[in-house]
Amino acid sequence: MDVTAGQLIPVAIITAGNLKFFPDANESGSPYATFTFQVQDDGGTANGGVDLDQSANTITVNVTAVNDEPAGADNTVTTNEDTAHTFTAAQFGFTDPNDTPADGFAKVKITTLPTDGSLTFQTNAVVAGAEINVADLADLVFRPDANENGTGYATFTFQVRDDGGTANGGVDLDQSANTFTINVTPVNDAPAGTNGSTTILEDGSHAFDHQILTFRTLFPHLKSGGIYACEDLCTSYWEPEFGGGVRKPGTGIEFFKEERANTQVAF
Repeated sequence: MDVTAGQLIPVAIITAGNLKFFPDANESGSPYATFTFQVQDDGGTANGGVDLDQSANTITVNVTAVNDEPAGADNTVTTNEDTAHTFTAAQFGFTDPNDTPADGFAKVKITTLPTDGSLTFQTNAVVAGAEINVADLADLVFRPDANENGTGYATFTFQVRDDGGTANGGVDLDQSANTFTINVTPVNDAPAGTNGSTTILEDGSHAFDHQILTFRTLFPHLKSGGIYACEDLCTSYWEPEFGGGVRKPGTGIEFFKEERANTQVAF
């Protein structure tokens, strides 16, 4: 129970260690608190005796600061497929709510490694239990595996450490790990084809106007390096049956000569 002003406390209670002072939670100071007291003897007050000290004395209580654990916060970030994510101090959610004044953010401890992808520090693979100074967090990088993506693609856990130290039983490491979740947004990759060639054999009508029409229809579909073969061009010279003739305009032979002259196609 709380002591009240003017209350007499028997020496036996004090000797037993039952008179106690409790500072308020998370408070400290020098001096932190004072109270006054008077001592009383067992001689009594008969015949005008005085058993109580007539001048009060003061007890000053100093409370030494003891570091309380800091706190981190769960977080989720998003990066694109095949794109690394570089961390910042703010992303670990450091606070020190139980220390006044609050201690500073000192380190991040990687408690467990990512479930997918890779975590590196200054290009070296991070191991579980590694601690990264806050000033160096720009060198902590997560990389998803090539061509992989997904919501909740990877998670790892961490603990934050403050700069308050561990003197007098203090705790500078968050005792409960937090979770970092990384989403990876899909990014369309360029398609790829393969080099190849085709061969087109025109063996239809012997009429050269048909040969020209077929060429104009099929040749655009010929792949680079392909071959277009047209049979029976000799009909360009057959005058009675096909209306041909030597160097006669409009025949198949003359058409192909003009195509060769006007394009880079090899004939």
